[in-house]
This record gives sequence, structure tokens and C-alpha cells, in this order.
Amino acid sequence: MGQQLLRVGAPCCKFSRALARTQTSARTQARAVPSSQESCLPLRRSLKPVLTTSLCGSSAEAFHSRRLLARQQRRSLSVTAAVSADAEPVSTSRVANKDGFANRQRIKDIKGGEDMGASFVGEEVTVRGWVRTIRNQKTFAFMEVNDGSTLVGLQGVIQSDASGYDLVSDGAISTGAAVCMKGKVVQSPGGKQAIEVAVDTLELIGACDSATYPLQKKRHSREFLRDIAHLRPRTNLIGAVARTRSNLAQATHSFFQERGFLYVNTPIITASDCEGAGEQFMVTTMVNGEGIQAPISHPEPASAPSAADINDLKEKVKMQGDAVRTLKEAKANKEDITEAVGVLLRLKEEIVAAETGGAQPTASPSLDFGDDFFAKPAYLTVSGQLNAEIYACALRDVYTFGPTFRAENSNTARHLAEFWMVEPELAFANLEDDMACAEAYLKHCVKHVLENCQEDMEFFDKFNEKGLIDRLTAVAEKDFATMTYTEVGSSF
Repeated sequence: MGQQLLRVGAPCCKFSRALARTQTSARTQARAVPSSQESCLPLRRSLKPVLTTSLCGSSAEAFHSRRLLARQQRRSLSVTAAVSADAEPVSTSRVANKDGFANRQRIKDIKGGEDMGASFVGEEVTVRGWVRTIRNQKTFAFMEVNDGSTLVGLQGVIQSDASGYDLVSDGAISTGAAVCMKGKVVQSPGGKQAIEVAVDTLELIGACDSATYPLQKKRHSREFLRDIAHLRPRTNLIGAVARTRSNLAQATHSFFQERGFLYVNTPIITASDCEGAGEQFMVTTMVNGEGIQAPISHPEPASAPSAADINDLKEKVKMQGDAVRTLKEAKANKEDITEAVGVLLRLKEEIVAAETGGAQPTASPSLDFGDDFFAKPAYLTVSGQLNAEIYACALRDVYTFGPTFRAENSNTARHLAEFWMVEPELAFANLEDDMACAEAYLKHCVKHVLENCQEDMEFFDKFNEKGLIDRLTAVAEKDFATMTYTEVGSSF
């Protein structure tokens, strides 16, 4: 009996981590401020129903609960700091520097919430990024800066008396330049954004020649972007793809890790052909810019077919022709007749090739791999499944997630020379377990993207694939149909 795959039954790890952080924060405040322990109790009481509801609610409710949790944490920090003047100062910055490296505010942290940054009004921020657009007026300038953390940039307004305004008026800062702007968040009088930054200080980090900068404020074709691979991540399309892929990778690891799978790394260079198709990229040190630098063995060319060989082929053609006529007279099924006709045509082609001297192809030269790096043929992997199966027979449930390579000479949208593949292997499992795992994994990834990449999904839905969000929502919410191979074959 196969081992049933563990389904989602434990609390969401995100809420568990949030609860742990909240409790740790409350305990820390209680030790630092003994006189204000009571101020932490309302926070604990108020968080409990929020977390309980969120664990059972929808993804939208979970999102709102996380925001409420963060707000209550911030309010608790502020209240605790105000109650006791003897306690150590508590930072109220909403972009915490937990690990000791430079505290860098991201645009997503500022305006990525439901209120589009309205709760930041009045706060001092420091934003670093690349200039998307700049409009210089007589006494001030508008500048949109994007740091890649979100699809939409943040607009800064630089008055003529601001430090660094001369960089704009002199043309030193242009589209594509890397800048740092510091100032206060204010409500935007325009209707395109909720907030903007009243810039006090503007710094130029890296200049950019606007005359040669190829990216403009318009949609560029993918063919054009392939020619500027070093700059295309700055476009909305490639940036959205990168953020989505990052979230999918995170969802992949979280799904399997939460269900007890071990992540194993499999070789990129291998001598195995898991798929058996032989469409692999070879890895060798015997080739340089001048060509092959290794001994080549040239087999003896095959001899031309004799007259007896040609007569034998003609006899086979005659016999196969009789077989086709017999099938037609007996009114055999269409598949049998078609197969017999195919054999007849191939025999006729062999006769033509034999009579022109091309019936037996000359054997291809073979390389002597004795001087190669591995002393035998080596290839880029087409799959990690063989290695994963070995681990599964010792460690039970494992998965591999990494790049694979296929030398398929097919120029279609569904064939790639390089791609990343997820390959789980379950020990003591049956077919139902495999199907349940595949369905649960796909739904988990789709839900994760819909919750965490909403802005990018809306961009794809609007400009790349109409109706994408509706289709993904259906995948996440509806049960998958199961069919046998027999049922699939009978439907065509």
C-alpha cells in the first residue's frame, strides 16, 4: 500500500513566523520596559483572533491580516517607547535593518500596499534606483525612479532650491541614470499616483548617455530586447517575468519543504541520457577556436550494393505489393492497409537509393575520447531523475530543481535549449499519490503567484495574454479531472 502524500494541515509557515516574531518582540519589550508590560497585552490579545481567522480564510483575508498584524506591531512599538523614557530607543522605521547591512528602502516597501503608500505620507525616505523618465520645468523637475522591486516607479519632485537640482538642469541626470533621492513623502496632487517624494537631496550614482541609451518610454519588441540583453531587465516585461520566476522558485521550495521533501542537487555534466532520445549537448575539451584537436578514426566506407542485393529488394517489393492487394480485397481495417502501404513505399525508396549507389550510408567518423577531460563522452544533463531516484531509495521523498538542456532543433515556443525543471521522487507511493502531489504543487504555485505577484499578473493579463488571471484562478480553485490513457486515446 502506497504511503499517502501529506496534505496541507499545518498552519501556514508565514503566519507561524509572524506570530513568533510578534511574541519575541513582545517579550523583548517586557524585559526592556518592566513598567509597561501591560501595553503589550492588548497586542497579544488582538493578534490571536486575527491569526486564527487568517489560517482558515481566503488568500485575500490572509493578505489583509498580515497588513493588520504589521500595523499593530508598529503601534505597539511606538506606544512602548512613549511609555518608558528609560528604555532603549526603539526604531519605528518600517524598513527594518535586521541583518546589519546597509538599510536600503525599496519602492515596493513604500507604495506596494493597499493604500499605495498613503500611510507613508510625512515620513522621510531614501530611494535608490534608475531614472525612467525626467521632465524639467523652469523652477522644478519631475523624475520617475524605479528600483526593480515593483512594476510602478516612484515620482520625485525636485525644486530649484533642492540640493542636486543642478544635476537635472545641467543634463547630468537623464533617462537610465542611477540616482539616490532623499526627501519627504507627500500626497500627489495628480491622479496617476497616490504619493510622491518632495526631494531635498538628489545624488547621481551612475551617469547614462541619453543619446545612446536604447530604452525609451514605449513598448519594445522582444526581438529588439534580445539585442540588448544587458539592459532588458529594466523593461516592464522582463522585470515582471523575473519577479514572477523568483516567486515561483520560492513557492516550489516552500511546497516541498513543508511536506518533508529533501532538496537534492544532481550533476549538470553527466554520461547518462535519462530520456533516451540522444538529443544532448556534448561537453568536451578537445575543441578550440581552430576546430577539433583530437584523433579522429575514419571507418572504411561501406561497399556499394550488388546486383543481387537490388534483385532481393525488388522481390520484397513484389511480395509487399501482393500483401497490400490482399488486404484491400479482404476489406481490412484502414490502419492495417495504411501500415502495409507505408512498408511498400519504403522498400521502393530503398531500390531507388541502391540503384543510385546510396543504399548504404557511409559510417560517420568517431572521436577518440582518450585525451578528453573525462576520457569518455560527457553531456549536459537532460534530466536529474536518475540521481533523484537513487536518493529517494535512501531518503524517501526528494526533489530536484535545476537547469536541464535539450539539443532539440525545433524553433517553436514550446522547445527550449535550456530550462529549469522540477522533478519530485516519492518512495512507497502509488499513481494516486503522484497525481495528488502534482495537482497540489501546481495549485500551490498558482495561488502563490496570484497572491504575491498581483501587479505583474495584471500587467501580463493586459499586455501579453488576455484572460490570464481568470484562467489561473480556475486552475487554483477547481479540481483536476483524471483520465486513463485509454480514455485519452478514445477522445481523439
